[in-house]
Amino acid sequence: MAKKVRDKILKNTISVWLDINLKTINERIKWNNKRPLLKGENTQQIINKIYAERKSIYNLANYKINCNYLKKESIVKKIISFYEKK
Repeated sequence: MAKKVRDKILKNTISVWLDINLKTINERIKWNNKRPLLKGENTQQIINKIYAERKSIYNLANYKINCNYLKKESIVKKIISFYEKK
């Protein structure tokens, strides 16, 4: 999230936003205790807030992949194709 880091990424490499709907994110991480920002009662509300705050930064990525209906293998293939184009 740090601007200095984002600038270096955009200058020296490519970035990929792996976008997925918020309900799916919540389902995947609701049992994960390793997410300090998600400590609290209403994780869905926290996820929505974080996403809203960060979406404009995520949109700066060189590429965006809508991962809602893709299997891991397809996502990896897309990422590889982005790097091969560079």
